[in-house]
Amino acid sequence: MAGAFVDLAIFSLDLEGLSSILEAVNIIPKTINTKPKTIKPDLIPQFVRSVAIKTLLLLSVIVIVFPILAGAFTILLTDRNLSTSFLEPAVRADPILYQHLF
Repeated sequence: MAGAFVDLAIFSLDLEGLSSILEAVNIIPKTINTKPKTIKPDLIPQFVRSVAIKTLLLLSVIVIVFPILAGAFTILLTDRNLSTSFLEPAVRADPILYQHLF
């Protein structure tokens, strides 16, 4: 597929991963710092506890997965726009690299 739309879609996936990391980094300290000092951890409201756990899980998964996806998207964008041949099998590129990244 050709066109700037595909390139913008790939770039938006990069931005989405980055925004997820920044969201998680923002929510974790917020839940810790807004808790009153006198409240016990078992008395924290269920919603706040579930958001904190969701954020920790999201951060752990994104930190593992995002660098791999960002590298794959960067390789894909350079293949499309800068005429590199990381993922093109016609010029003896490694198809296993494509399978491992995606």
